[in-house]
Amino acid sequence: MGFPRQKDCGLLAGTARPVNAKHPWALFLVDQKTVQRAIQRLVDKFQGTSEFFREDDTGLSLRQLHFQARKFSREIAKAISSGTYLFSQSRAVVQRISGKDRTLFRMCWSDRIVHSVFAFELARRLEPRLGSRLFSYRKGLGPERAIRSLCRFLHRHRKSVLNPKDRGIFVYRADISAYGESISVLPDARIWKVLAKELGNESIHWLPKLQAAVDPSLRFFTSPPTDSRVKTGVPTGSALVPVFNNLFLLDLDRKISGIADVFYLRYGDDLCVASTRLDSFKKAVNELESEIQQLGLSVSEKNSYYWTGCGRAPEKSVSAQGTQWIELLGSRISFQGRISPTKEKQARMKRLLKRRLTSAFLSARFQNLAPLQTLVFLINAAKNFLDPTHPFSSPQAVLWKRPDRDEIWIAGMRRWVRIWALSKSLGRPFRPKILARWPTEAPLP
Repeated sequence: MGFPRQKDCGLLAGTARPVNAKHPWALFLVDQKTVQRAIQRLVDKFQGTSEFFREDDTGLSLRQLHFQARKFSREIAKAISSGTYLFSQSRAVVQRISGKDRTLFRMCWSDRIVHSVFAFELARRLEPRLGSRLFSYRKGLGPERAIRSLCRFLHRHRKSVLNPKDRGIFVYRADISAYGESISVLPDARIWKVLAKELGNESIHWLPKLQAAVDPSLRFFTSPPTDSRVKTGVPTGSALVPVFNNLFLLDLDRKISGIADVFYLRYGDDLCVASTRLDSFKKAVNELESEIQQLGLSVSEKNSYYWTGCGRAPEKSVSAQGTQWIELLGSRISFQGRISPTKEKQARMKRLLKRRLTSAFLSARFQNLAPLQTLVFLINAAKNFLDPTHPFSSPQAVLWKRPDRDEIWIAGMRRWVRIWALSKSLGRPFRPKILARWPTEAPLP
């Protein structure tokens, strides 16, 4: 079967515009290997599911792209670099995620691959420009690193103040509502000015392509959306959402991080400001709230706390709530530095383990043991995370897997899969008790 060269799919056959002679190197703006990696990431995500075989509006499926990855990546790299790629319409779909109705945009497979390529190239170019206080959607960083940074700030404060009665940290927590939808992508929006500033000379090649990728006129709604910002904001479901989320508040990150005696971190739309001095704390919070208001953003949840070991309230002149625990990114951090997951995160981890368990057993029929290794890692991480006696409860502990322990778990999982396959062939029910009892192991040093 030949490769589908359709206009709606994003490729133009025989009508390609000539490359600008002033910039002949534009042919190499996107590498073919980058496109192949984007295809492979989608394959790894959806292989073994019905989405892998689903055909989009152009009649193209991810399975076809997987078998023709080299040819497709070569054609799409040329189309992107020469500026002949045309994006098709994305259909709005309302889904309920975490108890809230979200409007997602379902794009064709070729558009999803191009968005992923753009996101990868932008993240690679903008990584040196991002500050050290931004932990979201960056390689090597994540929620764990953000929590550890707050614990280190807490440890330095406890070490410098010997009298427990004199210890106390002012903490401000805020969550921006509808952050992605509030970032306008209209031609005169602020996000393009920020991109032009951060990309420098390369912006003349990237801005037209990015504006075409998130063009609001390509969005199709079956019914009018309840929130008008969905029409002009960053399309939820695109791989460009994390890049735009990190970039939009970059000036705010630099401004708050430059205030003396203030700890600051941001993870997407979650903001945290902490300080041991009241004057510095008020200055940082006032600047943060005024900057958010100037950008046209709204805060759904904001709270001020006075973090101490006994949870005592601060002075009457300070409007802050006394607490012993701070909730940050799905974790509860005590003033002694102990970390435990929130009840919502425990429920999410259990649901994730259940899905991974089912996927691992189903994949045994195809002799694919990669999901088993992922499941083993998740089980070990969940055990360490949910066990209050585990050393991960302290800031000095490490969460990630240990190869020697995982070898035992992988061998045990393979044995259970063989028993499951035998029971299926004999028509007998099989009820695994993998999570019923954790294996005994020596404590971590």
